[in-house]
Amino acid sequence: RVPMKPLEAIDPEVERNMAALGYLGSAAERTGPLPDPKEHIRDLETIRDALQLAHAGKPGVGAAMLREMLGHSPSMVEGWAKLGDLLASIGDTNGASNAYREAVKASPRPPADLMLDAGNAALHADRLDEAENLARAAVGTVPTRGHELLARVALERGDGAGAEREARAATGPTPRPSALVLVAEAVLQQGRVRESL
Repeated sequence: RVPMKPLEAIDPEVERNMAALGYLGSAAERTGPLPDPKEHIRDLETIRDALQLAHAGKPGVGAAMLREMLGHSPSMVEGWAKLGDLLASIGDTNGASNAYREAVKASPRPPADLMLDAGNAALHADRLDEAENLARAAVGTVPTRGHELLARVALERGDGAGAEREARAATGPTPRPSALVLVAEAVLQQGRVRESL
């Protein structure tokens, strides 16, 4: 696993786009004392129970438990992220994207991995602008995964040249197989069949 760099400042243009799409705002606007973590022990137990149900083959029941818990604890970032995971596992792409969006909004400083999870869910829900903005916000911290997501967005838009540029940026000195596959897909989308092999 590649060590992550510290979170850098988000590009002002990306920040404006993310705020316009509803990804930024609520946590940053929070005032007053932070909640006492002991008050959320039951919420953590609910998350644990929901994940156990999902592992037992009942992800829909686990997702319902998380939704109920988030109704009274809407600032629980981990709850939203786990709900996104469960909804993605049952193919609810819009629900997963919305849950990850809430996780990012609830986090005062969303980690790059969470933004990438939200971006991938947005991509699968066909929300390409959201996916692109989230990838751009994370690319400074997790460049390989950020560029891979940007390449997938470009592929979905039919922009083979842009996809190739982003996929090559993702390859780095020790490329992940997923980045190499993206380079091949981008080259193939541009009609350069021999080069894609």
